[in-house]
Amino acid sequence: MKKLISLIAILLLLTLVFASCVDEGKKPIETTAEQSAGTEPQSTTTPITEPATDFDAPEGTLRKQITIGMTCASLEKIVAEFIDNHLTSYKFFIDNDNKIVMVLFDLDANNLIMSDDTCIKQIKVFERRETPLKDEDADNLIKDGMTLEKLIEVTGMIPYTLPRVSALNLYVFSETKAYYFRVKTVNDEQVVSNVSVQELSQKVVDIEYIPKGMTYSQLCLVMGSPGVDIGSGVSLYQWELENGKYLRVWFVHPQSDENLVYPDNLISVHSEIFDPDK
Repeated sequence: MKKLISLIAILLLLTLVFASCVDEGKKPIETTAEQSAGTEPQSTTTPITEPATDFDAPEGTLRKQITIGMTCASLEKIVAEFIDNHLTSYKFFIDNDNKIVMVLFDLDANNLIMSDDTCIKQIKVFERRETPLKDEDADNLIKDGMTLEKLIEVTGMIPYTLPRVSALNLYVFSETKAYYFRVKTVNDEQVVSNVSVQELSQKVVDIEYIPKGMTYSQLCLVMGSPGVDIGSGVSLYQWELENGKYLRVWFVHPQSDENLVYPDNLISVHSEIFDPDK
């Protein structure tokens, strides 16, 4: 009798378990709009983006917003002004904390033209020099065979292109000298070559074009004399050229006014030639 009761209890338990499984199977299967339409559902996971730098990017700096893999078009929405030079793989700008930011783009040997879709490959930050580089220091620091990155690191300056002088040369400046050189690719690195030195004067740098981003103090070194302030409500300076024309340059304050030395730290944004005879 006891065996019979135990057997009945076991059968009842199995019946309840089976009924529970059937009810579970009757529950409606929830579908998304994408599944109903026969398409794969879109992931709601936020893509993980590699940080732009492995160093501290303080709040308020432009580089805080930049990431590896970001397109050139996206970068240009963040940074308003880049420093002019002819290095096709790079863009340079001065950040809000007065640091030099070098952005290297991912260009391959078959396509050396940067487009809106070209992606950032690497970002590096350098301390920016706030006082002129001494001539004797420049002589020891600027050498053939050094990498472009090393040159920026030791001089604290971004090389400039002066197109009316030579579109192929890059320039950096010491107290009284212009150092110009070319850059070649060696083992995927940009290497400085053909370094030459000239004393700064209007005759040496017969300039009629000023790259954006050049400071007032650097321009004074290039021109060999201070500019004449002719601005009225704007930072506008002019230099008389040997041909009787005038170079006029418009400047703006750095994005960070902290420790501003006026007018030395003003940054050029536009230049043009004024001919008094016309």
